[in-house]
Amino acid sequence: MQEISSQSADSQEKLNAVTDKYQIKPMGDEPMVIADAQGFRVTDAAGKEYLDGISGEWVVNLGYRNPEVAEAAIAQIMRSDFIAPMYNAEPRALLAEKVVEMAPGMSKLLFGLSGSDAVEGAMHLAMRSTGKDEFVCLFQAYHGRTFATLALSYTYPSMYEGAKKGLERYTTRQIRVPNYNCYRCPFERTPDSCDLFCARFVERMIVEGSEGGVAGVIVEAYQANGGMVPSPEGYLQEIREICTRQGAAMIVDEVQTAWGRCGEFFAVQHYGVEPDIIVLGKAFGGGFPMSGVLANEQFSQLAAWEYGFTEIGHPVAAWRSSRSSSPPRSRCSCSAACCSSSRAADSACWSTTTASTVTTASRSRGRTTCSPPPRRSSH
Repeated sequence: MQEISSQSADSQEKLNAVTDKYQIKPMGDEPMVIADAQGFRVTDAAGKEYLDGISGEWVVNLGYRNPEVAEAAIAQIMRSDFIAPMYNAEPRALLAEKVVEMAPGMSKLLFGLSGSDAVEGAMHLAMRSTGKDEFVCLFQAYHGRTFATLALSYTYPSMYEGAKKGLERYTTRQIRVPNYNCYRCPFERTPDSCDLFCARFVERMIVEGSEGGVAGVIVEAYQANGGMVPSPEGYLQEIREICTRQGAAMIVDEVQTAWGRCGEFFAVQHYGVEPDIIVLGKAFGGGFPMSGVLANEQFSQLAAWEYGFTEIGHPVAAWRSSRSSSPPRSRCSCSAACCSSSRAADSACWSTTTASTVTTASRSRGRTTCSPPPRRSSH
């Protein structure tokens, strides 16, 4: 194996060739080689710098190579770089305690490896508690790429086009209902007169569309991949009441929205709702393969060895996550020239947690600049 310098002029072409020859890339294929990352900027092999508007796919909420977070990871590696999940460990225990205490109405934390398997963990918890096995999900929901979560995720538009073909034996169809969208209402109604029909329709499907009983209703506080659409006022409250009446778990997938991305630590805190289960991922691991499922006392039971993976709750990831569990704007690691004032810093850092594209940063006159986004509005 010959090392390829990531800073040489032709390294990008060489690394792309090696990648194409030896690697299976299932999640898109951008021909850009990232050679360096710092704060909220990445540099390619040719030395061109970019503003990362989606924080590494909604993962590095505190920026790349945040000093405090990096130091925590290194310190844990020097103590123990792995602790098997059947043993207790300080990083896991303290992180679980911290997250449970911050979450609305939660009692326990189940560790996972990715957002997809965390959603499956939430399904396990809901089924064990209710004795039921069906789930309600939304038309434009995105919950992952495992067999179970493929069945919960949208086929249209084209993100999953062809991805489910031939997998029908393993992707049990769930109960799909139209999503909330006040701008393009699938029921062709208007917010001033609909009386949250999209939420009320969920209960009709639980009662009339279920075969064996609904274990849970899985929603996103903001439909992320489904259009970055915030749930309308009152929607989550109505879903909460429906789940309580029907004996189903209210599961909120916060893989993309938790960990301070939406201002509050959890997006549901904007709505004053306490779900039964909250799913965590992406920024929860901060670049390490770690996810989690928060559950209240009623939905905290699993059969022995029913769920689990060798590296869940990895001590390095857990210790790193503990250091990042503060509102990200209080620990800005952005060093751009446009962040010279506190207001500019707030705007620039907010742009990294809300923008949906990666944009090129200007390097005019030898300095990096970025344009502050519009000020955020409350919902």
